[in-house]
Amino acid sequence: MIKIAQIYKGIVELEKHLVESNFDFQTKCLVKIITDSMDKDTALQTAKDMKQMIPNGNIVGMTSASAVIYNGEQLVNETIVIIEVYKKLHIKIRTFSWENKSAQQVAEEVHNAFCYGGTKEKALVNILFSDTYYDVNDFLDSINELTPMIQLAGGIVGDLENQGISGFIFTDTKILENSAIAFVLTGEKERHFIGLSTSMETISPVYEITKVTGSHIDQIENQPALTWMYEHLNIAKDEQLSLEEWCKVANDEYLVHFPLLMEGVTSGTRFVQYLKEEDTLSTYFSKLPNNSKFRVGYIHPKKSIQEGYDIITSMLDSPIESLFVYSCLFRKTYLQNCSKWELTPYINNGICGIFTLGEILYKDGKNTLYNGGCAIIGVSEQDKYIIPSASALEKKEMIDDDVSYFEEKMKKYVLKNGMQKSKLFQTLEKFHLENSVDTFFDANFGLPNIFQYDEDSKTVKFDKVCMLELQTAETIIALAGEEKYYEACRDIIKEMDGMIYDIGHQNTLFAYSVNYKTVALVSPESISEEVFMECVDAMYTSFEYVTSKETDISGVTRFAVVVHQQDMINVGMNTLFANKESQDNFFICDKDMNLELHNRDELVVINLLKRAIDQGNIIPYYQGIHNNSTRQIDKYEALMRIVDTDGKIYTPYHFMDIAKKHKFYNRISQMMIGQVLTDFSDRPESVSINISLYDIVSPNFREWFINKLKDHPTPERVIIEFVETEDYAVLDTLVGFIEEIHNLGVKIAIDDFGAGYSTLSAIVALKPDFLKIDGSIVSKIANDSDSRILLDSIQYLAGKMGTKSIAEYVENGEIQDVLETYGILYSQGYFFSKPAPFVELKELSTIG
Repeated sequence: MIKIAQIYKGIVELEKHLVESNFDFQTKCLVKIITDSMDKDTALQTAKDMKQMIPNGNIVGMTSASAVIYNGEQLVNETIVIIEVYKKLHIKIRTFSWENKSAQQVAEEVHNAFCYGGTKEKALVNILFSDTYYDVNDFLDSINELTPMIQLAGGIVGDLENQGISGFIFTDTKILENSAIAFVLTGEKERHFIGLSTSMETISPVYEITKVTGSHIDQIENQPALTWMYEHLNIAKDEQLSLEEWCKVANDEYLVHFPLLMEGVTSGTRFVQYLKEEDTLSTYFSKLPNNSKFRVGYIHPKKSIQEGYDIITSMLDSPIESLFVYSCLFRKTYLQNCSKWELTPYINNGICGIFTLGEILYKDGKNTLYNGGCAIIGVSEQDKYIIPSASALEKKEMIDDDVSYFEEKMKKYVLKNGMQKSKLFQTLEKFHLENSVDTFFDANFGLPNIFQYDEDSKTVKFDKVCMLELQTAETIIALAGEEKYYEACRDIIKEMDGMIYDIGHQNTLFAYSVNYKTVALVSPESISEEVFMECVDAMYTSFEYVTSKETDISGVTRFAVVVHQQDMINVGMNTLFANKESQDNFFICDKDMNLELHNRDELVVINLLKRAIDQGNIIPYYQGIHNNSTRQIDKYEALMRIVDTDGKIYTPYHFMDIAKKHKFYNRISQMMIGQVLTDFSDRPESVSINISLYDIVSPNFREWFINKLKDHPTPERVIIEFVETEDYAVLDTLVGFIEEIHNLGVKIAIDDFGAGYSTLSAIVALKPDFLKIDGSIVSKIANDSDSRILLDSIQYLAGKMGTKSIAEYVENGEIQDVLETYGILYSQGYFFSKPAPFVELKELSTIG
């Protein structure tokens, strides 16, 4: 899948951006145009321009209330364009008019368009209604009766308040009125994710709407609706507000803090408004049937934290390539900052979306209309996982601002003039008190949660983490239920606490819940890595296989250790996901690992390799090797890189294992070596090339390489490096190959010397010209006497063998001074040279 999202500044500017992105203008794609600034004529012309530029694009246009959402940011008076190209999925778009049709008829049309003759596969259908479709609830009831296979996401598009224009939808041919537009992605690889946050809590028993007229609520509990609402939200003492005064208060957006949480079949949420001209209460954008039951809700800003957290954790188990959000305009009204805060975890994931006047979402087995919700939709055609930011609570001050904002409103409207608080407000204050600490505590595990970890990280430097994931969580929940599952978890965590106490680290190891099956055990930098790993090893021995004595429930735990990295929780989760198919239960991610591509399946890397081979994008980078006698860079080591179509550079860490697994290795190795020999055909420096046993054992490669060396003008300036840590089981083949290239004048180096397990006799048999001292030794020689002893021994051995030594990973002048003291002839590292493409190399130059 390819996704391009852009702020629209005109068709010429967009076309220029697409050309720079190597976009294929003939490709089939989905094009979403989202605007809170265009009138109908401008929007239609934009869609037509888009269709002319991308003739195979499927155009879906929509308006957004008050702002558009672009990469998690709220932008006012803007238009954004989102282009999505799918390789395995098919795009289907349909429009439906509801003019002079019943809700049942519209539902049947949608059902017939997307249900595919009774297919058993669930399809996620994005659907957007123009104008105000008051029969939307009846439509959803009809859809739910017709089929459980259609899962809807979308809503009623927003009005352009700054222009006084009702919301509308459009294609490249027309503006759609009294209509809906729907689109679906189909195919065997279609995956989707649905998440919802309402931030609403119940603060009342169940009540009944006893009389309605269309969208107007006439009676609640057989009382006039206005009187009922007034009494329940505003009971006065001696001086009551008049009903007229109350209506003025209600009309000032006060009622949007108290939605109706519907019960039974007609579920979801509804907001009520006071219509001054008609002197009545009414729901927004929909009708309710008589005898609908509800509870009074309260918009609790801090609940958005927990619900956002739940969405993030459930998202971790779902393949996602593209995120879209349908967020209610009301969230910008009653949650001044939450509508921004709740999107911050996804900013780096490119989330875009719209503000609607009502959200439609498939939740709990049925399609439902919500007012005030934030619906996050994910779609994917491959097993690619995203990890939203776990540091989102750094925006906690926004939540506090929201709480203060509402409390000020409550004082202004309810408590002024010495008024008493109704029972609902007493419940509300109690609710505030009881939930004041839940933000940072996971009651299910009895542990502080990830948000508390973020807070603690501001004062304590955590630099080591061990993630413990109960691999069998889903199975246990399915068989025993959530209540028993969490009881077992608390019992096991209690045992872990006891063990931590027994080994004397209760004040140096801290546990936090991450999600429903994962706990992070973290340690500050004051504890050494060795001590931390001893603790982790002890935990692994005792808790790889766990049993709760209280519940007799058993499970299997997976461990992932991360040290000295930024965003350790994210890296730890990434490590677990990257190894989810592994038979092992223990993984270590050290500070040099880059897990960027680990969450992509092998097919993604295979495609990367294919593109690189087809387009000749296997390229060498070169790192200079400093001659400590002449003070010159007189050698370079060639390091393989892949340049993808977007210009991104990938190191062998990302692709080498898969290249070997799927037989790409010899091909990319030949491309790399061929380019290196071309680059250095007329340069005065020597060049070092890494060759693997994968190359040596291939007769075709050996023949090809020998011929390349024979054709090279200066083979004596070519150095071939072999890694000491490789298994020299084919020693005879290797020795024979080395003798052949030695006869051509080529020199030999043993890489990573001192880190491997090869026998010394095998190394001597290879007759190397250079020994490259492993960086794990070199990096410590300035401060570690044992490393200096190893350095001295290797230098002595090199002298006896008539071999020159090269020190790797020379990072600073302090290390270089020690190397020169011990007589090391060559130094390689960032202190002298960073890897760079050939065009950035300078001619032979003096350094220092």
